[in-house]
This record gives sequence, C-alpha cells and structure tokens, in this order.
Amino acid sequence: MLRNFFKTTFRNLWKNKSYVLINILGLSLSLACCIVAYLNYQFADDYDGNHENQNRIYKIQVAKSVQDQKVPYGITPLPLGTKLADQLSEVKYSTRYNSGGIVMKKDNNVLEEGLGFAEDNCFDIFSFPMKYGSQDALQDRGKIILSEEMAEKLFEDMDPTGEMVTLIKDDGTTLTKLVGGVCEKIPLNSSIHFSGLMHWDNYHSIYDVDRNNWKSFIAATFIMTETEQAPQEVLNTLNANYIAIQNEARDDWKVAEYTLEPLTTLGVNGENLRANWLYRAPPKPAIIVPFVMAILMLLIACFNFTNTSIAISSKRLKEIGIRKVMGGNRNQLIMQFMGENLVLTFIALALSVIISMYLVPAYSAMWDFIDLELNFSANPELYIFLGGLLVFTSLIAGGYPSFYVSSYQPVKILRGNLSLGGTSFFSKALLTSQYVLTAIALIASLAFSQNAQYQSELDVGFEK
Repeated sequence: MLRNFFKTTFRNLWKNKSYVLINILGLSLSLACCIVAYLNYQFADDYDGNHENQNRIYKIQVAKSVQDQKVPYGITPLPLGTKLADQLSEVKYSTRYNSGGIVMKKDNNVLEEGLGFAEDNCFDIFSFPMKYGSQDALQDRGKIILSEEMAEKLFEDMDPTGEMVTLIKDDGTTLTKLVGGVCEKIPLNSSIHFSGLMHWDNYHSIYDVDRNNWKSFIAATFIMTETEQAPQEVLNTLNANYIAIQNEARDDWKVAEYTLEPLTTLGVNGENLRANWLYRAPPKPAIIVPFVMAILMLLIACFNFTNTSIAISSKRLKEIGIRKVMGGNRNQLIMQFMGENLVLTFIALALSVIISMYLVPAYSAMWDFIDLELNFSANPELYIFLGGLLVFTSLIAGGYPSFYVSSYQPVKILRGNLSLGGTSFFSKALLTSQYVLTAIALIASLAFSQNAQYQSELDVGFEK
C-alpha cells in the first residue's frame, strides 16, 4: 500500500516536471525567508538567555519626574547597590556594573576598547564561561579578564593568562594589569559586553570617582533573588529609603520611583529606556518587518501552488474517475493528493535549508548588532519550527486542490462533459490575491531599499 502510494506520487510529479520545478523553487525561496525571519525573532526573544539564572536576575532602574510624568531611565545612582544582599532578605547576590573607554596596549598592538567593571558577585549572577584562567581573577584588583575577541587581538592564538597588558588613561598615565583569564565569546544577544573586565575598585581609581557620590550614575545595578518570584519587598524598600537621598543630592534630577526590570525582558524593553548604557535587542521593526515580508512571500508561493495544482488537474481526470469506479472513496483520494503535496513541500523545505545556509550569514552581515546562526544541534527548537512550517505550508498550499480535485463526479468524468473551474470565483480570487501580495512585496522592497540608501548617504555632520 505504502509502496504504491510513493510510486504513484513520484510518477505524477515526474509527469509534471515544469510545474514541480516552479513550485519547489517558489516554496523553497519563501521557506528560506521564513527560516531567516524565525532565527531573527529567536535572536531577540532569547536575549540574555546565555545566563543560567536569567529568571532570577533583575536590574534596578529609575523613573525620573518630567513635567509630572514618569520617564524610565536605565541608569542608577552609584552608591545604591552597596551590599544590597546584606540589607534585603529576598536578594541572594547583588553587583554593580559600569563601563568606560580606555586604550589597551600590548607591544605594538594599541586598541581603544570598552572596559567593564563589576563587583565580587558578578560571576555568581551572570554566566560568562572561561576559556582560559579562572573567574577568581575578578577578585584581584591587579588583574584583568579579557574577552575572547580582545585576547585574539592582543595575543593572537596563545593563552594570555599571566601576561601583562598596559592601560592608557585619558590623561596619558598608564596602568599595568595581569591577565587573569579569558572569557569565551559573549553572544551578541547579551546585555553585557566588555573587552576587559576588572574589579569595581578599579573604576573608582581609574576615573577618580567618589564612592558615596549620589550625584553620579552608573550603567546598572543587578540583583539575583532567592526564588523566581518577583521581589516586591525589594521594590518597596528601594522606594521607601532611597528616593529622598537621591533627590536631596540632585535637586535638578529628581527620581520619582525605582523599578525592577527582569533580565528576561531587559534586552527587548531596552529601546524604551533613556540613558540605557547596555546592549539592547534589535528594535521591533527589525523583528516584525522580516516576518511580514516572509509571510507575504510564502502566501504568494502557496497561492501559486494552489492555482497550478488546479490548472493541471485536468490531466488526472481519468485516473480519478477510474479509481472512484473501482471502489476508491474520496478520503483515499484526499490522502493521496495531500501526500503528494506533503512530499513536494518536504523537498522544497529541504532545499530551503540549503538556501538558508547562505542566506542567514548574508542577513547577519547586514547588521552590526545581529548574529544569526543556523545550528540544528544547538537549537533543537528549529526542528519544531520546521515541522510546523512543513505541515502549515502543505495544508495552505495543497489543501484546497486536494478537496477540489477529489470532488469530481466519476460519471461526468467518464462521459467527458466535466467542466473544470479554471475561471471560478475562487481561482480568480487566488490569482488576484497573488498579484496584490506581489505588488505589496515589491513596493515594500523598493521602499526599504531607498530608505537604506538614504540613510547611508545622509549627512550626519561628521565623516563616518
């Protein structure tokens, strides 16, 4: 039975090679775009997912009072995070984090890079696996932990642990630090990035900042809670005890309230924050637009599949009539035609994966803040997405032709007086929709292209 099914399927597909080729190419290209759109969405949705304790990490933020409205800011007062874990029962660990630019030098390699500064519990909160050395190096004020990219720039492929690097401050003075370790590559969809990470005390000494100055702000204060429940007590304590202190220090910059942003949503909501000094997820238009364009292309390919399936159904009239006369029922015919559609869609999906191997890196290269990867072993959810895409496309593209063709009356077929609905209302509607969607896709593509060209040629007042 199964052998006969596949034999009939591939025989019919081979008889209509041109139709099969057109539909496979159309579906494979549109499915490849769907794969890119999905990976693009997953990249933003999984922001900060590299941290094991993501569901228990919160960032303390402030809302400033502007014309009687609360405007959210990503920064926090510098002294706020001092030993929060000792003061609040819901907090297991806390750490302050800030960044600053500095010049790093090793022999003839001189690079201006971004330094990160964090407190002792940083690695207890965040997951930054080490390639070389130990995380304990953060506890030593005389050591620096390099990122994998920075280590390659300064030391190429060697293990730099125990080597010395020179830091050149803005005033020209230098500091020498011992490399205590190297972090593995930090994914782009992480809020925290650094070329080098040092203990918090170095921030005060390098930039000459008063530890108790409530007028100064830093990039972030993080807490990790004991459980995954929202720490309401922390929020109440912050608003009860620290608003007055801050507003007394900065009468020109009054804090209306403190808020907590879960790390699970920090990257996505980062674009809504003022003074957000951390990395943020791609803006929503950069996520939504590729999805919309991919769906438009998929619908165009599916409508074309449906139209061509109905158009060539006349070649199978005698087969349908004889099968029905010999005892075949409609359900069997539907399963036969849906099975053929599924096989054709599967071939298109397999081809789309091959196309995606070239399309995904090309799409990533268009953006400095996006790094997509088509990796099935590291992304098992991709199998589920592809399976759902296969079923969805098969039903949308081949559902109507299967029911339409299987409904032919054997008497009319064998008498030769069956009139096919090539110009039926449904066929006209599909064809019209296909043209409309194609026009929309073309107009949108031209608009995006012209906008990209405009932005690349825009005079922003300096030589980029």
